Order: sequence, then C-alpha cells, then structure tokens
Amino acid sequence: MFDECWYINCEGSTQRRRRFESQAAVVDWPFAPLRRLVAIEEDPPVGNRTGRIAWSIFRSHMRIMERMIYHGLDSVLICEDDAVFPDDFAIRVENFMRQVPDDWDTVYFGGNHHTKPEPVNRCVLRGTTVCGGWCYAVKPWVVAQLYELLRCNQWVPYDANLHCDVLCGTLHNYRRINYYTPWRFFVGHAAGISERTGCNWQIGRASCRER
Repeated sequence: MFDECWYINCEGSTQRRRRFESQAAVVDWPFAPLRRLVAIEEDPPVGNRTGRIAWSIFRSHMRIMERMIYHGLDSVLICEDDAVFPDDFAIRVENFMRQVPDDWDTVYFGGNHHTKPEPVNRCVLRGTTVCGGWCYAVKPWVVAQLYELLRCNQWVPYDANLHCDVLCGTLHNYRRINYYTPWRFFVGHAAGISERTGCNWQIGRASCRER
C-alpha cells in the first residue's frame, strides 16, 4: 500500500522507542516494515524564530519526504514515536483506503480538524485544515508544494508553528493538495511529556472524535 514506512524518534528517547516498537509489534501491521529515522537535531536558520525542537521536527519529516523524491517512491507512511494504534488497525486501514479517492495526495489516520471537513462518502472526509503529524501518508507532489510555499514565504520569520502539519494545513486551505481523513480518526496520540512544548499530556490526545 505504501512503498516505505517510517517512524521518527530522537537519539536519546529510548523509552519512547521501546513503547512505540512494542505496541507496533502486536498490531497486525499491513504495510512495509517500519523503519526508524533518528530525528534530526539542528538549530533553525538565522533570523527564523522557530525553536530548535520545532525546527528539528520539521526537518525530520522533510528528510523522509526528500528520500521519497530521491528514490522515486510513490508514497510513504510517516509516524511519530507517540502514535498509538488500535488492535484492529489493519482492518480499519484496509476498509478506509478502499474508499479513498485515487487522487489523494495525503491521508491522515490520526489528527485534528481545525476547520469543518467535507464529506466524500460514508467513510471518507476531505479535509480543509488538519493538524497532527503522528500518522499520515504522503505522495511526492506534496513535497514540491511545501517547498514552493516556503520559497514564496522565505522572508517570513516563522514562529514556533513551523511544522509540516501546519504548512500542509495551509496547502489544504489553498486547495493545492487533495487530502483525506476517515470520519473517525483511529490512530491516537500517547500521553506523556511533549518533546516540543514540554507540556504533560495526562491523557493521550483523543484521535477518535466524531465530526
């Protein structure tokens, strides 16, 4: 279904890595084997107000997408190490992807709708703005659009909101990419300390909201 599957994990986050790999191991994983990308850790460009962690997350997602372009892949699945999968993950994905239109550029298995999505059929919504990069699939066309968006706004001093999901949300609003979600997200976000904000999520962020 996807050429490669990746999850992003920081070098020293061994507890997160163990948690992610152990719960992914018991799920009937229907895709290519998961591969680990050691998260990029670097300072943002001079004049850019994005914090170091936010910039590093952004670059890590983009590194996987750039690899997709370099190797001529048709699509990749990207997860963060705080994604939480349901036991029937494979069944849900297979049922969902059968209903997704062929023109998809991005599909989100977990996330949050920031604006009202549009119904496509009984299983699929077309998003207008979504945030959440903990489990999604992407095609190469999105990478070109992201770079074009950055090029057109290269002098904007981005704040801490420079993330792939925020930029993709902008593309959604511009109707530059076709992006779909299930009516009910089925990949959750684990509780714990956010590496980006330091917030302590006492309860995992629910990704099964009715819309």
